[in-house]
Amino acid sequence: PLHFLHFYLWGLLNPQGEYFLRLANLPLFVAGQLAIFLALRDYPKKFGYLFLALSALHPLVWQYANEARPYIMMYAGSQMLLSYALNLHARSASGRTAQPLFVMFFVLGGVLLFGASMLGVFWVFAAVVYVLLHHLRHSTWRELLRGANPLLLGFFLASTALLMVYYLSSLLKGAGASRLASSTPSSVLFAIYELLGLAGIGPGRLELRTSGLAALGSHGIGLLAAGGVFVTALAVGLKEARARLGARELLLVGALGVLPVFIVILSGFAMHWRVLGRHLIAALPLLNLVLALGLSKLLRAEGSRGQPWRWFLAVAALLFLIYSSWNLRFAQQHRKDDYRAAAALAQGAIAQGQRVWWAADVIGASYYRLPGELDVMGELTSLQKPLACNDLPGVQPVANASVQCLRTMTAPDLVVLSKPETFDITGDIARYLKSEGYVAVQSLPAFTIWRRPDHAEPKKQ
Repeated sequence: PLHFLHFYLWGLLNPQGEYFLRLANLPLFVAGQLAIFLALRDYPKKFGYLFLALSALHPLVWQYANEARPYIMMYAGSQMLLSYALNLHARSASGRTAQPLFVMFFVLGGVLLFGASMLGVFWVFAAVVYVLLHHLRHSTWRELLRGANPLLLGFFLASTALLMVYYLSSLLKGAGASRLASSTPSSVLFAIYELLGLAGIGPGRLELRTSGLAALGSHGIGLLAAGGVFVTALAVGLKEARARLGARELLLVGALGVLPVFIVILSGFAMHWRVLGRHLIAALPLLNLVLALGLSKLLRAEGSRGQPWRWFLAVAALLFLIYSSWNLRFAQQHRKDDYRAAAALAQGAIAQGQRVWWAADVIGASYYRLPGELDVMGELTSLQKPLACNDLPGVQPVANASVQCLRTMTAPDLVVLSKPETFDITGDIARYLKSEGYVAVQSLPAFTIWRRPDHAEPKKQ
């Protein structure tokens, strides 16, 4: 709910500005980076610069930075939680406890992560367990009862309790993640692929949807090279973390870091929703930390002198990451779903008095102000109303409609069909279009536009 509140308040500043709305994540990103920057002042500069660069350059961050989704809020919240842990470790070495500023970061980050999505609950729980264990082991828990800390912790407990009541009540009403697609072993592997930063080096999502794993073939050399570099750097980072923390502490951090990932993936299979890299974005700051440790070790003067491959490996990792992010954001094959253009075509057809079927996300239709009875709240909460199998005014939502349902409605002049694996799972819409002789007249990123034969024009790309 907090990310909805954030975007609502941000939208009040400029209600009509789509590009302004896309800047809404910028304050969150800056806050997360600031928390990490301040925490890194107690650490070697090279490691700090690398960590900040990785945090800003990861492809997942670039992909969702300008989207009205909760993922950057989750990422920023996770960064703030990690900043507290970093400050705690740096100061506990000299017998001190975390600074009040970082207690504030922990509280703010925990509330943001908890309130951005129900998925964030698992990471907040893991962070709280780790912090409590650390304070108990070092006998510093009394520090949490001094100064403004009780007030901050009270705010944290009250906020998370209210949010938990909201989540539980929503679950009891049947709300949950979108169940248009389910998790599979291949979707989990794709999530790992995204977390490793490989998404911009490989094929675009549209190519993956149409060709499957075969699409990776033409990108195989680049993916293998980049994957090898990232995995090697991570392995060096884990070795360095063990040297700094000790095997037992590293095992604890690793277990609590992996636990939320495991729970989210398990829930994807159990509750039939598809887990992707964005759903695991709260794990990214810890992953970037390990990668930064590895790169700083490889670039350390005493380690690279006489062994130029270390320096080459570290530079290659940074270049691959930059290339992947740039490609993911700007390359043609990685273009995002073009709801703006699809909605404009639908709007034009409706203005001419034509019937339009919309087999795509109704939130996109609503945002671009297509007329019609659009169940936006149902889409947001997964408590959708039954699909109407009768003619409705304006655009007609038909996602995943059966052939029988489609035949009860007036035949459309224009059909906007988005990703079939999501909005035409049974293939009934495609069968209807084929049996009625509809023609694909235009392709947009993630969309195919179909028209009746008597309205068809030469196909456009």
